[in-house]
Amino acid sequence: MSENELLTESFQKNFESILSEIEKGISNKTGQEFFNSLVENLAKSFGIDYSFILTCKDKQNIESIAFWELGKLANNFKTPLDGTPCETVFGKESKFYAEGVYKLFPKDTLIVALKIECYYAVPLFDFNGNSLGLLGFMNKKVIKEGQFIKSIMNIFASRTVLEFERIKFQDQINQTRYQTIVENLGEGIIIDDLNGKLLFMNSKMEEITGYSKEELIGKNAAEILLDTDESIKMYFYNERKKQKLSDRYEIKLKHKNGS
Repeated sequence: MSENELLTESFQKNFESILSEIEKGISNKTGQEFFNSLVENLAKSFGIDYSFILTCKDKQNIESIAFWELGKLANNFKTPLDGTPCETVFGKESKFYAEGVYKLFPKDTLIVALKIECYYAVPLFDFNGNSLGLLGFMNKKVIKEGQFIKSIMNIFASRTVLEFERIKFQDQINQTRYQTIVENLGEGIIIDDLNGKLLFMNSKMEEITGYSKEELIGKNAAEILLDTDESIKMYFYNERKKQKLSDRYEIKLKHKNGS
């Protein structure tokens, strides 16, 4: 057996015991803590160098959600997708490269620099079939027992999808609760971005201004609702907001009827 091969003995653990070990390590964890814990436990259970959860939202760049590197959690990063083994997996199918990965993907500077031999990744899809990212591992030595690890990885890929879906569902619940609270307040509320573009207004603000949400959302509300003096106040308010400074101003709004 060459020095580039992991000893078979290191993978003699029973399938069920490894599964139980990883599950125990990630139990009662959610969100980022779950993702971090999963890549850590996968790497430690199999003695592999790198394990990761990646996304590719813009279809051009890889972004790490959690990345385990040589015994520790690494900082998340963003790097081009083109020319990487990940490109063959995102939105497609699982890929296992048993050896010589750094030779197969010479454009992937990270893999070449690390001389990665072995790579495996599973694509992640949400319940509607949309690509979420991938779960995978890399190793500097050849892994002969790849099929065994792949079986475990596939199980936890499904668990990772469930966590992504749980987060999305929780965000939807929180957003609904927030909108319900804001809609039922007795005060007019608007939310804009740093450029003054209106993102949200509640029903009370419609009543105060005479404008409907449809008339103002996406537009610069200040140009419509403020006269010159009030616009000056809003300008200074926005400048301080860009500097993440907090201020309170009283601003008089114009009604749609001109009053």
